This record gives sequence, C-alpha cells and structure tokens, in this order.
Amino acid sequence: MLCFCKNKMKKVIINNRIFYECDNCGFLKKNDVPTPSLEKERYDHHICDEGYLKYMNNIFLSIKKYLNNGISLDYGCGQIHALSDIMNSNNLECDYYDLFYYPDMPKRIYDNIILIEVFEHIEDIYSLLVSLKNMLNKNGKIIILTQVKPNNLDNWWYLRDITHISFVSEKTMNILAYNLNYKVEYDKEKSLFILSSI
Repeated sequence: MLCFCKNKMKKVIINNRIFYECDNCGFLKKNDVPTPSLEKERYDHHICDEGYLKYMNNIFLSIKKYLNNGISLDYGCGQIHALSDIMNSNNLECDYYDLFYYPDMPKRIYDNIILIEVFEHIEDIYSLLVSLKNMLNKNGKIIILTQVKPNNLDNWWYLRDITHISFVSEKTMNILAYNLNYKVEYDKEKSLFILSSI
C-alpha cells in the first residue's frame, strides 16, 4: 500500500488490529473500514445535548481568530449543524454539509472550510483536501481539528472508534500542505491545523 506521499506503508499490529504506517510522513491508516451503513449507525447514536452545544461553542471560540472574513463551510457537520448555527448567530455566514445528514453540497466558493473531528473519518485524506481546495477562494483557509498521533499507540483512545480510520502526525500535515502548495500552522493546545495558501 502506498501513502499519499508515495512512500510504501508498512503493516503494523496494534491491539490485535491491522494498520498501515508510513515511515516517511507518519500517516497511520486502519485496515478495517466500516461500511457506510455501519458508519451512519454509529453517528446516529451521537448525543446532541447541552454538553455538545457547549463543546461546539468552545470550538467556535477556538477557531474564531483563524477565520478569514467571508463565507465558511462546516464540512461534516453531523446531525444538527451546531457550529454553523453558532457562527450565523454571531453574524459569520456559514453553510453546512454532511455526507449522511445534509448530503446536498452548497454550490459556493468559500473563504473558510472547517472540519471538526472529521479528518480521522476520511479514508483518502489527500483527495479530500484537493477537492476542498477547489472550493476555496485563492486566499481561503482549511481549518482542521483532529488529534495528533502519540508515540505510544497501544492505549490511544482515538484508535478504538470503528469510524476513525486515518491518523496524522505533524509531519503528515506538513507534507500534505506542501503537496497542495499550502502552508500549515499548528495550534497544539487546540489540536487545530490551519492550511492556507503560500
């Protein structure tokens, strides 16, 4: 199996599960990919309560300083498109899209595309970023919240979710950005990657 960086990925076993890892960029990919129906069934059980809304409001406060002026897209918004509701209520225009719940992609060009805990669910992360780049203005940003792969993977909770299949390191994101002719800023405290044109 080849990584997006063209390096051959090696097979590794973590907690009796098969993964493939790239020695060059650090990308880790789970061998078992859930079917769409199984994936949606998992998402259907997400709890969208007051705690979730508070969490999404904190996310908004974390990303606000990175946003360009203009129109944003919450890509992979989940069941209730909470982030776009929060942004719109703060006079920041934001559309939403989700493969399972809101599958009609708006036909617009964006100043920001935001992925909150979406990247780890995507099988082909490079192809996704290429398609998102085509939806951005020249100076647009892609803002990604995802957990970075730790040195010790044996007890990493992020691997346990059956819908989590792609896992990145800082180097993974740097090489992705380079291949897209982007620069990347990493906000380690908030687990945010901000990709923007060079």
